[in-house]
Amino acid sequence: MTDPRMIHPDDETITTLQENPRMASRRTERPVTATEPLARTKHPKTAHEAGEAIRPHRHTIWTQVLVALRDGAGPEERTAREMVEYNDLPTTVHKRLPEMARRGLITRGQTRRCVVSGRNATTWRLK
Repeated sequence: MTDPRMIHPDDETITTLQENPRMASRRTERPVTATEPLARTKHPKTAHEAGEAIRPHRHTIWTQVLVALRDGAGPEERTAREMVEYNDLPTTVHKRLPEMARRGLITRGQTRRCVVSGRNATTWRLK
């Protein structure tokens, strides 16, 4: 039997995140907690304040990223800038991608030249 915490981000996972964001802790590798820091300890106070401001919206952004990677325009593997440009995601989406990867929702892809910025960048894809 499949461990329910390791289910890949399929339609069911995306729907679950849309309906009840707290369920993400049951669907992914690492639990989602209300006290989890969203900034590193050494970061300035403003970084911690920004992290707290985004906390209520984090699962919405996760859902948008999953839907964009599943259904959005562009290649299967996309850079953060490409997701913002082609899928109308918030410009701060790049901050959420590593935490989504730590939870097993997405995975890092290859590094390639970003179509939007023209610079080498990490791509992301569904796991």
